[in-house]
Amino acid sequence: MKTLSLFLVILTIAASGCSKSNPSAPLESPTPIWTLGNFGGTNTTMLSVCFPSSTIAYACGFRGLILKSTDGGSTWNTLTSGTTQSLYQIAFRDTLNGCVAGNNGTFLQTNDGGLNWNSTPFTFSHMNFRDLYYDQQKHIIGVGGTDDGTGWIFTSSDDGKTWNNYGTSSALYGIGWQHDALQNDFTVVGVGSFSLWTSNFGIYWGAGYPNTNANFYGLDFSDHDNGMGVTDGGFVMKTTDGAKTWKQGAMITPPIALRAIKLLSGSEALVAGAKGIVLRSTNGGTTWDSLSRVFSGNWNRIVERDRTHIAFVGDSGTLYWLNP
Repeated sequence: MKTLSLFLVILTIAASGCSKSNPSAPLESPTPIWTLGNFGGTNTTMLSVCFPSSTIAYACGFRGLILKSTDGGSTWNTLTSGTTQSLYQIAFRDTLNGCVAGNNGTFLQTNDGGLNWNSTPFTFSHMNFRDLYYDQQKHIIGVGGTDDGTGWIFTSSDDGKTWNNYGTSSALYGIGWQHDALQNDFTVVGVGSFSLWTSNFGIYWGAGYPNTNANFYGLDFSDHDNGMGVTDGGFVMKTTDGAKTWKQGAMITPPIALRAIKLLSGSEALVAGAKGIVLRSTNGGTTWDSLSRVFSGNWNRIVERDRTHIAFVGDSGTLYWLNP
């Protein structure tokens, strides 16, 4: 076990082909259109969705629920997960090989498209996973925290056969891939403005400097250096140097917790959060416009299937598509 030194400074929630995909071309229409979707009629809170192809999709949520779609997310079938723990993130490197993680050390893997799930035992059964990354090079990163408020980063470079773990002083909520060709560069963020970056797949972690006391809930990058993160303080953080430093951007008034972000290009971004709020920027986060509220609960994740289908995942089984 490797524990990150506390002198790193306490700083500050979509697998290749899934929520960590490359940004698409800029949206063309200034007036996006909402379309109501569904998760097969469930009213269970859904926490994430993943699109390893244009037709195959997977989703996860409370009480161990895992769903699969074979028509791009129009209809869904329930898979047998073998757990009742809430599952916070799901990621696939192709249509068959994937993993899902959640509360109390729950980490499941499949190599047959979700027909069977195998549990990976972790040292910390009270570890609550909050985000995952899984790519075609068989890299896996999982982050979260334990009941005492500490954070953990788990990394595997061999498809989950062996693992390294790193302790942090704050629980972690999000992972951002920085679009490097070797898929080694990542940033993780979490409680108390905590931010760490790596350029060698977790062999070394350096500290970022967000200069805020808010909790980071998620982040995304449009390229290696330029990224944004959302906070429970109602404002968006920006970095232009690969998460080495962060600057506070626009703030929502009155403050509303922001929980999800998706960068569609270097200039266009979407953020979402509590009370159904959705904001859009077309100038790199300098200003934000509020989109019509189609939902009054919490948005938990924004995932791009393709440039005309952006999935918003929320409480009570809510799924909406944003069609530019």
